[in-house]
Amino acid sequence: MEALARGKPIDLTVKFRDIAKACEYFSGADLAELMNEAAKAADEKLTRVEASGDTITFKLRHFDIARSKVFPPLSLEEKHRYESSTESFKASRGSGKA
Repeated sequence: MEALARGKPIDLTVKFRDIAKACEYFSGADLAELMNEAAKAADEKLTRVEASGDTITFKLRHFDIARSKVFPPLSLEEKHRYESSTESFKASRGSGKA
């Protein structure tokens, strides 16, 4: 997340660790899309306050908006099913060793 945020006006209150926890199953591409969506959300705000001269930064609410639009490729249920299958496969391969 920090690498993707480089050069972007991220508010000091944004904690990437918290965002990362909420996006545990996201790929790098998913996180890039999340950052782009947060930028769009911040940009929409910018167009409304541009005349006032306020500085717009990416705030947590922009990431929340982005999180409502970006989803991991696997649902949590599919992820658990995949992990369970992987563990079963590993166990069956290990049981044949003597």
